Amino acid sequence: MYQVTHTHPGIAALNKKSSQIADPIGLSRRYVASGGTRCPACNSSHLSSDGELELIGAGATQGAKCDDCNSTWLDVYHLVKIADLVDRKGEA
Repeated sequence: MYQVTHTHPGIAALNKKSSQIADPIGLSRRYVASGGTRCPACNSSHLSSDGELELIGAGATQGAKCDDCNSTWLDVYHLVKIADLVDRKGEA
């Protein structure tokens, strides 16, 4: 399992928690490139969320799990923009 450590606002670093996977950063990049649709350990598409979405500053984390190999990790989200703002200031 990988654990997210917030070292600077808006930046998360992956810490290797298992000696079974030799390249956590490369696997993370491949997972992100897949749009989060493939397990970073076995490449399966059978994934599920594993826990609540936790808001942390301008980002969030949520556990993820592979239903085939049982690997677990944290998905890390960063706020990049807003959409569909309905400005209601001045309304009473």
